[in-house]
Amino acid sequence: EVIAAKLPAGEGRSRLEALLLPDAKDSLATYLEEREFIDLLEEFPAARFSAQEFVDLLRRLMPRLYSIASSPRAHPNSIHLTVAVVRYTTNGRQRAGVCSTYLADRAVVGETPVPVFVSDSHFGPPPDGACDCIMVGPGTGIAPFRAFMQDRVAAGATGRNWLFFGDQKQSTDF
Repeated sequence: EVIAAKLPAGEGRSRLEALLLPDAKDSLATYLEEREFIDLLEEFPAARFSAQEFVDLLRRLMPRLYSIASSPRAHPNSIHLTVAVVRYTTNGRQRAGVCSTYLADRAVVGETPVPVFVSDSHFGPPPDGACDCIMVGPGTGIAPFRAFMQDRVAAGATGRNWLFFGDQKQSTDF
């Protein structure tokens, strides 16, 4: 809507206004599926924004939540993460995940401070180390289960352990 309002009358503005009609909801969703704000600005260069107008349109960057992949019992002075680096191409442009590529490409282990905010969780291995433990992570990530296994080894748990995990999309993650 904001881009359409900034465009002079003509084909580009008419095309965007047609996508904004209530009966074009599915068409708009399809159109926006592979586009980010920068793609729209390139597609409609006549839509001009001041720096402040542009910044005001952006959503605040949300925190990235990662499960801790290490047991404090096994590694009391460090926290391990298991991060899949996000890189992909859409609309002819290379894209990258904000946090995963920061950790992979710019943060230097042991040098770059990375803030960590821990939240409580009820999710954990069984308190009785003699219990067998079946862990199932069908596309939810391996990190907490890695930590549970470390914890059970460090605690001397005698129960058997099984871990079943998979990725979300067979076409891209396997």
